[in-house]
Amino acid sequence: MIKFFRHIRKSLLTENKFNKYLMYAIGEIVLVVIGILIALQINNWNEERFQKTELDGLLQSISNGVQSDIRNLNLLVSARRNIGEKTIKIFKNFIPAEVSNINLEEVTYVNATFGDINNLVFFRSNLSAFESLNNSTYFGKLQNTDLASLLSAYYTNAEKIKEAEQRYNEGVEKLNQEWFTKFRDNEKDQEIFLRPYMLFDDFTLYESKYLEILRDVNTTNILERATYEPFMINQYEEQILMGNTIIDMVKKSETSFDEKTKLDFSGILYSFADADLISILINGKVPTGFDVKMSASDIWKDSVSNEDDCLVFIYPENTYEWASPYFEIAALGGRVNEMDFTG
Repeated sequence: MIKFFRHIRKSLLTENKFNKYLMYAIGEIVLVVIGILIALQINNWNEERFQKTELDGLLQSISNGVQSDIRNLNLLVSARRNIGEKTIKIFKNFIPAEVSNINLEEVTYVNATFGDINNLVFFRSNLSAFESLNNSTYFGKLQNTDLASLLSAYYTNAEKIKEAEQRYNEGVEKLNQEWFTKFRDNEKDQEIFLRPYMLFDDFTLYESKYLEILRDVNTTNILERATYEPFMINQYEEQILMGNTIIDMVKKSETSFDEKTKLDFSGILYSFADADLISILINGKVPTGFDVKMSASDIWKDSVSNEDDCLVFIYPENTYEWASPYFEIAALGGRVNEMDFTG
């Protein structure tokens, strides 16, 4: 082929047809340039296809991890709800002083519940795939998309869940240590309460003692602590909602929300997550866990801002059927659960 073109050029020069030779040479250059551009475009297409395949693989790994998270979260929802219901039942049926009898079936119920409370459970999100995506060159392709915002919210909320569970579990461990400190010098009392099955043959002899230990402040402190377990369910269910949406978007290869999903997540993704953004101090400390959220009959984005150390609500145009901001407060590890905003 090269010899063929060279022969044509040589013929044109020999026949003294310089203008035709020049036009031919220019055309040949143009063809070469076009060939190079086509080759570059094909290379770009191949590179983009490769990057998309890699990104899809990372997103599928994230989706698989989220599916595992959701299975664990559903178990935790059941576990927290069950403990809450059981401890309330114990307070209602066995703690009152007028209750003077407790049978072996009831003792088994109380004993199993007490053991479950001290069998600490927790949620740990599968982070490896998300960290791989964050550290890859492909994450830029997701920036400024709804999927990127959702992934960020999902793993941020996972960290909040971890912190809340850690505070709760540390509290239970502390109360448990206090319980064993109280009863460590009396092995019989420990056996009566923790291993009543060893005394089933003559448990009636220890019935009153069992109730005495059950009503001891060190025992009721642990039971009372457990009544707060159901309050973690809301965070779990929010995490499950976000997780299911991530799975669905990855499955459909979508990076943008539809209108319904935007409304579902308007109060999660478009809110201030921490109080350090809005300059509120309690005894000189910035309370964490202070959330400003909003609900509306339509998408309400960019609804709050921080101006001159003040929290400013930016209301939408008057085209909504209804709209309302609201607060969720659990500051300083739950020590501050109400605030005065009038000053």
